[in-house]
This record gives sequence, structure tokens and C-alpha cells, in this order.
Amino acid sequence: MRVIPPVLITDDKIVSTTIAEPSPGEVAWSSGTTFQLGQKSTLGTISGTVTMAASSGLAGVVSWTAHNLQDDQPISFSGGTLPTELVSGKRYYVVSAQTNSFNIAAEVQGVPITFAAASSGTVTAAAPIHRAYESLQGSNTNHHPLLPASATWWIDVGPTNQRAMFDLYRNTRSQAPSPMVVEIAPGERVDSIGVLGIEADTVLIEVLVGATVVYTETISLISRIVIDWSSYFFAKFSTKPTVELIDLPPYTDAHIKVTLTRASGYISCGAIVIGRSIYIGQTQYGAVDDVNNFSRIERTEWGEAILVPRKNVPKVQQLVKIDPANIETVRAIRESLNAVPALWSGIDDVDSDFFESLLIMGIYKQFSINLEAKPIVTATLELEGV
Repeated sequence: MRVIPPVLITDDKIVSTTIAEPSPGEVAWSSGTTFQLGQKSTLGTISGTVTMAASSGLAGVVSWTAHNLQDDQPISFSGGTLPTELVSGKRYYVVSAQTNSFNIAAEVQGVPITFAAASSGTVTAAAPIHRAYESLQGSNTNHHPLLPASATWWIDVGPTNQRAMFDLYRNTRSQAPSPMVVEIAPGERVDSIGVLGIEADTVLIEVLVGATVVYTETISLISRIVIDWSSYFFAKFSTKPTVELIDLPPYTDAHIKVTLTRASGYISCGAIVIGRSIYIGQTQYGAVDDVNNFSRIERTEWGEAILVPRKNVPKVQQLVKIDPANIETVRAIRESLNAVPALWSGIDDVDSDFFESLLIMGIYKQFSINLEAKPIVTATLELEGV
């Protein structure tokens, strides 16, 4: 059993992608565009010129006319001369948003930062949104999707097509013609990658340092289940939905390039997870592959079935044997991944019949460590997909 805590993929870490934003079928929101009932619009990265004022002993004020941003929105700044408390390109968060101004904090709902001096020169702010919205009414003009007052005009329906593969939720996917290529600069050492929810024929994973390819792995996703002679000759071919590699060379300045190809049809990718995998222990026999079923299954008084299919959410229960010397590492993982989605794999062998059953992109609901039978230490894990 190991887990890959994901590196957060932000704008500055996406070096390139073949998926446009907006993608075909998506329309970028504009104040002059009229949307009808059911039409969708998108917001990418909102940018504009700002000024920053210092107030003695008080939070610094960022002025940006009609910015439309709300509290907790990530934002970064570049250009000009910033107050010494800020770092160009670093992620901050909007606090106390007003119509034409706001404060910023170093973390969500954090303490507003005080500026010792004002900014100078041309400072540009960039707020990554990357969300899609569906119009709730006809003749929808000049209602900005981010404003609370627009709640009766727009509903958030998820990430844009370009960013769906990075939001780590299994009900969103990025789709594009073949080949689908994305290059990521994690900005830190990583040694593992998981690509999930795939509809493609092959996956090529490359690690680049500068222009030099230092690692490459091509995986064919085409497979079929063969258990006897009949299935050997007649079983249908299908494609594997998941790729996991845990042997990437951990260069500090490496780029990870993922290329998905398909002979015909569109490619889909549900999630790309990169990070440093952490070994927890050995999964024991008796693991249970289960689901939370959210379908409506009822019967009338005459016994007729009422069936409304909804999605299943996968879950796994398993017992893991832990090296006593690894207990503090495991406890630290339990703390850091509290309500944080991560990629959990019960076994490392991707060719095993049980690999997919013991793979969960999700959170832990139970993570109890039994210390009673030292030197044998076990952890009971209940994992649930997001």
C-alpha cells in the first residue's frame, strides 16, 4: 500500500497543453454576449492592472476596478515594483473583497497582509478561474458568473475542459482529439504519476530536464480478459483506464510530459496526479472492494420497480501491515491527508488482477493504527473515492 499526495497543478505549472481554453463547444464569458437558457460559458484566467496602497498598521489595499473576484479566490501579481512583503508569481488569496478593491492573505481565510510601502510601476494581477457555467435563464447579458447577485443567472457546472484533468474528481474529464499532450513543471521533486479515467490506446510518459529526455515509458492500454480458449478467440478488446508509475527520476527542475494517443475517436482523461509516493505497508489478504450506490431503487405498492441510475462511488476496506519504524511517517500522512484527495494503491503491480480493485483516487474515512501486537503493527484503512 502506497499513496501519492498530489502536487497542486496551477497555471504556472502547466508548461503547454494541446487542449484549448475555451475548447470547442465552450464560449468565453463576455459582458456583451447574450446567453440563452442552457448555454454554457467559461472563465479562464482574469487579469488586469492593479495598484497597491499601504496603510500604517492596517492591511494593504489592492485596487482593481470592477474585478468581480470573491473572497478566497487565488491570485498572483507580477511586473512593476511590489511591496516587499509580496513575491512575484506567488499564490495569494483574496480577502474582504469590495467592488473595486480587496485585501490579500497568504492562505485561505488568512490574516490580511500589511504593506510597508505602496507598489509602483505597472503591476498585473492574474486570477485563475477555469470554471464552466450554465445559463439558468434566457437573454442572459452582463451578469458576471462570479458575483453572488448572479446566482439566479448562472450555475457552476465544473472545471473547463482544459482543466478537468487537474481537479481530481472522478466525474470530470478532459476530452480532445488525438494526440492529447500536456507538459507539467511540478517545481519540486516528484517520483510518481497516476493517469486515471483514460479512454485512449497508448500513454507515453516522459521526464525532461531542459531539452534532454531522461526517462520515457510507453504503455499500451489495449487489453482483454482471457480465462479460457473461448475468450482467447472471441473476447472483446477493451482499454485499461489507469496508468501508475512510481519510478520517475526525481529531478528538481524536471518537466513531466504526458501524451495520450488513439487511432479513432476522442481521447478522455479523468485525472493526472503527480507527486512523491509514500510507502505505508503491505496490504493483507481480505481486502474488500465495494461501492456507495447513490441510485434510487424503490418499489411501488404493487411491486413495480422504480430505478433511477446514479453514480457509484468506489470504496475499499483493507488491513495493512506496517513496519514499526515507519509508524511516525504513516501518522504524518494521516494528518496531512485529512479530507485531502490523493491516489492510494493497494499493490504496486499494475498487471495484477487486483490492481484496479485496490486503486482509489479519494480520501480516507477510517485510518486506525493498531499498536497492540508489536512488533506487528497494522492499520485499518477505509478509502472512498471523490
